[in-house]
Amino acid sequence: MKDLQRINLPSNTYGNFLLKVVQGFSEKERYEYKFPLSENAYGQCSATNFNNVGWEHIMLNLEPHKRCASYEEMSALKEKFWRKNEVAIQVHPKKANYINIKQYALHLWRNKDIVPQAEARLKRRISSIYEEGRKYFSGERKEVFLSEQRVLVIFCGEDWLSWEDVCQIKQKYWNSEEAAVQFNVSTGVDLNPEHMILLWDATNFQLPPKELV
Repeated sequence: MKDLQRINLPSNTYGNFLLKVVQGFSEKERYEYKFPLSENAYGQCSATNFNNVGWEHIMLNLEPHKRCASYEEMSALKEKFWRKNEVAIQVHPKKANYINIKQYALHLWRNKDIVPQAEARLKRRISSIYEEGRKYFSGERKEVFLSEQRVLVIFCGEDWLSWEDVCQIKQKYWNSEEAAVQFNVSTGVDLNPEHMILLWDATNFQLPPKELV
């Protein structure tokens, strides 16, 4: 994760005052921003990077706009807070672990304990699945499940699907006590011309202790 004090975004002045003065957080651990949205407005963005916690975390809350962030906005969010060699995830948790404190908030996570070599291998694996998925591209909206890799390739058609749409599709392929994840690599990878979204079986992935979605 990049240095939270060097993120080029407008600051949520009142929110940061409360975090620092009332709750005692340092600006390197927790910071509030205003994140630009597609409709020329801002969403509430909260970043956490505590030394004693193994996960970096970003939340984007669009409560005033009564919607969740779009796929493009979440990709831009990852690009703003993490480096290109780092991979973030969005979690579609088991029903038992589902926590939805804020209705219109989405979350990105990154495991701080992952070693650079493992993260590089993960990036190569993600790229290889995108290449495999392109073999099935037809321009139509459809889903292709790659059973050997346990990855669902979602072709969105002309427009990117919403978080709610992807959640509905997830329920078709995983039961309520199974988790899935989406990886965010970079806007160049995520916002591919085929409008592909990859949904991965989470069985062999380490997830945050409580998977805020």
